[in-house]
Amino acid sequence: VALLDTQLKGYTLSYGGDPTYVFMAHTAGTGAALRYVTVVAQTDETGEVNPVIESVTDADHLDRTPEMRFVDAVDADASHRASLLFELRERRTRQFALYRVIAGQSQQIFVSGTTQ
Repeated sequence: VALLDTQLKGYTLSYGGDPTYVFMAHTAGTGAALRYVTVVAQTDETGEVNPVIESVTDADHLDRTPEMRFVDAVDADASHRASLLFELRERRTRQFALYRVIAGQSQQIFVSGTTQ
């Protein structure tokens, strides 16, 4: 399946931390044929890239599994460690979620209320 509008961004979320990559893309089509893909991966001590967050959804299931749109890396709590901010887009609403990624693990540390 061909992926369109591919975006790959790399970050170092803390001083001396492992590189973290955010990949986003979608497929062509409509409904169940239109899929949104988001993968966050981090390298380990051997240099191997391992997924930390994986999200795939299609246009028919956005209300159950929202599309994860990467916004930016932010230091929201002034800890000198950046977290990843995503827009969680459903069919008619959206939320924002903040994920902390450390040592090959992710944790959702904040999710906003729903907006229209």
